[in-house]
Amino acid sequence: MTTIHRITCPIPFALKTVNCYYIQDSVPTLIDTGVNTPECLEAITSGIRNAGGSLHGLRRIILTHAHSDHAGLAGRLAHISGAEVFLHRWDASKIVSDNSGRPNRFMAHFHDFLISAGTPAALALDMIGTFQKRRNLLINPLDGVNRLSDGDIFEFDDFQLHVFHTPGHSAGSICLYHPTNLVLFSGDTLLQKITPNPVAEVHPPDDTQGDYQSIPRYMESLAHIAALAANSILPGHGAAFFNLKKHTDKLLHHFDHRKKVVIRLMEKENGNPETSYGLTVYDLSRRMFPGLNGLDVFLGLSEALAYIQLLELEGRLEIRQKNDIRFYRFSHSA
Repeated sequence: MTTIHRITCPIPFALKTVNCYYIQDSVPTLIDTGVNTPECLEAITSGIRNAGGSLHGLRRIILTHAHSDHAGLAGRLAHISGAEVFLHRWDASKIVSDNSGRPNRFMAHFHDFLISAGTPAALALDMIGTFQKRRNLLINPLDGVNRLSDGDIFEFDDFQLHVFHTPGHSAGSICLYHPTNLVLFSGDTLLQKITPNPVAEVHPPDDTQGDYQSIPRYMESLAHIAALAANSILPGHGAAFFNLKKHTDKLLHHFDHRKKVVIRLMEKENGNPETSYGLTVYDLSRRMFPGLNGLDVFLGLSEALAYIQLLELEGRLEIRQKNDIRFYRFSHSA
């Protein structure tokens, strides 16, 4: 029976570590890579060696999503080993270089997102600069990837991994299901002790995502995987855990509770003359998470936007535009 080896890699974020999974097979495979740092490369190299393989022998890299802590080292590992890289098509543009070899125009879209959200100009410029530096440091862009779709299957010597597209944390997030051993690799779609953030998609990669809304899609994703007979969940951060339905239900309950909090915040502002025109995404995020600083502000914006999109889908918001900024008011008549 093929053994799955967990490799814990250090990352320069609050969570401190990310889980990567190495499968020693006739097609040696790595699930997620960590960030593009010497410390992470050393952890991957020694982890694969301790499992009986070698970095140069790696033939396949599967990415659960394109965030830097899960995919930042993929380009470097592919260059060293010649491994093929697999990623859902909706996340591919985040880490694949364009035809000229330069990174894609993500930063321009990031700027537009921050301005439309009502972020103060000075803060937006500071966030863009910090984000660019972090992106350049932690992500080694890929020359290309094999684009995954829901239902794809990876063949191993004595089992299969089935791809489940689970948008929500990111548009291109996937889970991988081992139907023989009833194991689910959940990436950041499900974590044991942390509620994954519904990260905003500031640059939808194709027309099929023009109306991408993270929480409604997240709810669909949870329904998609909740019925699986998974005895063990191997997450992107933290220890393995069990009881898939318990954790999907907990996340759905969190979404419902947070939506009620947002409604109360927006109802309260309806009587405030200073916000009579409406709240921006930035305004709402500061009311939800008043202590955020630096790039954590983007995570707050993502969370606020996710619930605005949910309420907008339910027809419960009045929407106004002034210059390039969008404003929202809660509608009691909806």
